Amino acid sequence: MQKALCVVVIVILIVGVTELISAENRKKQFLILLNQAEISYLEGNVEETKDYLNQAQKILESSTSEQIQEKEIEEEWKLVKEWRGNSDKITESFVIQKDNWRIAWEAEGIFSVSVYEVGKDLVENPVTAWEGGKDISYLYQKGNFYLKITGSKWKIRVEESR
Repeated sequence: MQKALCVVVIVILIVGVTELISAENRKKQFLILLNQAEISYLEGNVEETKDYLNQAQKILESSTSEQIQEKEIEEEWKLVKEWRGNSDKITESFVIQKDNWRIAWEAEGIFSVSVYEVGKDLVENPVTAWEGGKDISYLYQKGNFYLKITGSKWKIRVEESR
């Protein structure tokens, strides 16, 4: 009976790993523990199998907790506009109704973003990256804005707080 239970737990954990674990090193660690649990199970060592499964479960639970926290953070922000491109661009205007908003960006190579208020001057240059990367820049002003984007391959999301 205990061996059947171990098999069921192994299957549940394998399904869980495909849905919940995103970090590659945790995934590798998780799969190693499952492999060790399977070997122990085949050798008839129930206690050792339980130990490996408990360690794997802890990795799965910690990954789940982190993903829940990330989802809660994402739920604090509402998408306003999103753009992707392979060259420089001036975006259409967008309205920010809250005092707290952000530009989430990802780019390759030299990349910059300038924020302009419609009918007015430059507000801010929140992004300048010489080697690309990925980051979030925060701004604190309501208004009607547009972006001037300089770069060769990029993705931008404008989000405001809920």
